[in-house]
Amino acid sequence: DSISDENSKKKPKRNISAFMHYSKDSRGGLKASQPELTFGEIAKAMSANWKALSSHERAVWYAKASADKERFQKDMAQYKDSDQYAKWQAKQMEETKSAASDSISDENSKKKPKRNISAFMHYSKDSRGGLKASQPELTFGEIAKAMSANWKALSSHERAVWYAKASA
Repeated sequence: DSISDENSKKKPKRNISAFMHYSKDSRGGLKASQPELTFGEIAKAMSANWKALSSHERAVWYAKASADKERFQKDMAQYKDSDQYAKWQAKQMEETKSAASDSISDENSKKKPKRNISAFMHYSKDSRGGLKASQPELTFGEIAKAMSANWKALSSHERAVWYAKASA
């Protein structure tokens, strides 16, 4: 793991887009002028401001992004020539080989029988269609919430039927 940690520390920081350069440089001013804005509102405002810039105004940010990309490519080329990168690559190859051997055991685990279906899942399978038919406007999530509420509302006697199916 130490090779991986050291590798990530020495690996050059990735280049960022023109918008990210703009955002990074402008966010502080926007936050200072409108401190009540939430993180999401700031992001929306930054996006709207970016879209409102002319192509001439954006050229400054595209130039920064281009220079950053050149820096990254140069730094990455130097990094790939380093001993640390060679060690990291060797470790990756080793992990890939061990993952390939693990896939054999994954194939064997697919042959194992699946766990029993729970009482709630039996109830859901049998009840979902009726709920969907009676309330077709419900979304998937709303159906799940309704199924859960209905399950919780069942008496212990009514649930016993489903527990019996689950244990069979």
